Amino acid sequence: MRVFGHVKTSEMGFVLNTPDLVTRGRRRGRVCVAVEGEGDTSGNGTSRPPKSGTYRTSDVESSYSHRRQLLAVPVTSSGFGPKVSVEDLNGSLFTSDDPLWSLIQYEAQVGAANEPFLATELYGSVLQYPSLTDAVCVVLANKLGTGYMQATQWGELLQDAYSQDAHIRRCMRMDLMAVMERDPSRRHGVGVLLYAKGWHALQCYRLAHFLWNSGKVHMALYLQSMISQRFGLDIHPAARIGGGVYFDEGTGIVIGETAVVGENVSMFHNVTLGGTGKDSGDRHPKVDDGVLIGAGSYILGNIRIGRGAQVNCRSVITKNVEEFTVVAGVPGKAIGKLPPYVGPYPSKIMNHALMMELTNTESDVGEGVGI
Repeated sequence: MRVFGHVKTSEMGFVLNTPDLVTRGRRRGRVCVAVEGEGDTSGNGTSRPPKSGTYRTSDVESSYSHRRQLLAVPVTSSGFGPKVSVEDLNGSLFTSDDPLWSLIQYEAQVGAANEPFLATELYGSVLQYPSLTDAVCVVLANKLGTGYMQATQWGELLQDAYSQDAHIRRCMRMDLMAVMERDPSRRHGVGVLLYAKGWHALQCYRLAHFLWNSGKVHMALYLQSMISQRFGLDIHPAARIGGGVYFDEGTGIVIGETAVVGENVSMFHNVTLGGTGKDSGDRHPKVDDGVLIGAGSYILGNIRIGRGAQVNCRSVITKNVEEFTVVAGVPGKAIGKLPPYVGPYPSKIMNHALMMELTNTESDVGEGVGI
């Protein structure tokens, strides 16, 4: 094992060199994980799992001058255990300083008990770290590492970015919860952290954007190339993307240099936010908050997609779209306005068949409205 500054690398890949590692063991069908602190969040950011009645705590014991609590997690269901909704997670804000990280650690404990072959990965990527940020750095660094740019080097860049930029930390959490809320196949936060390719690509883009804004242009462009190779997306590091963005699986997404994507946007595979040719300057789309963009859609030119609009699958849009307007076709045309009963943004409803439910027609909306 070789040590590089505050990180170390081994045959298992990149891990943070933490002074006290979480211990684990198996006893009577339970996985036992020692967590720093006395049952609540300690000063170093470590927190306990949320109260749910599916685990119990034993006596507190002293170790390495720290007090540790032994959490005995029963094997109550397969995989990572029962799903905890984002609403339930938000409801636990008063019982944990970091309920999202508490949930992910708890799911990892259950997963290690139910899937022994995954225990090493769950321990090495999740359970031994005191914070979500540390775990994200480890997961992403191991995704990006190559013979030319080692995982330890990526880990240091990620640590620097997260320590200096609170906006990146905020967006990372918003993005993770967006996947949990909108993707029925991603039932657990720990599954998003470890396996959601679209989420991984988006967090790597955020590092590239940080590098670009820090003047490390060539490093940012190299990372853009790595994201394209590893995840199948191409996002220019100068593009601006808000928090709470959901990239389904993400394959084939292309976002140009001067594109702007607002918050709480959902985007499916093979979506392009591109230019119309060889124009220079500000030449890419601006997508406002809450927009849903269906698979295979092309949005081209310096145009604006208004707040809460929906672009149906395989559409080609080259003109502005008004807010809360549904557009479809080649070329794209307005087929209706979102009715009041729809409620939240279409990016959160995720109903691609919404056009079938609209009572408005193109003529009812008015010629040219929304396009």
